[in-house]
Amino acid sequence: MEPLTIEGDIDMVTVNDVLAELLRQLRSRELADGEAIEIDCSRVTYVGSHALRMFGQFRGTAHRHVVLVGLPRPLRRPFEISGLDQLFELR
Repeated sequence: MEPLTIEGDIDMVTVNDVLAELLRQLRSRELADGEAIEIDCSRVTYVGSHALRMFGQFRGTAHRHVVLVGLPRPLRRPFEISGLDQLFELR
């Protein structure tokens, strides 16, 4: 499956739109049993605490392993501090 794509800041203002876009993209794709979902984060410029909750919510809704691809190094830090790097594969 092609990665889902998101971009820009993910904060309290944009988080609902970003989640809706991820879910829209997910519904438009067919997944094989057990297939992980990759999200291309290479164009994400900011992740706040709302973004961390959003990724967790998305993972719970999708019921799949989620791989965040291309997340810029400085934006990985909140995942590491919160322990979410144990729930998501960061590539």
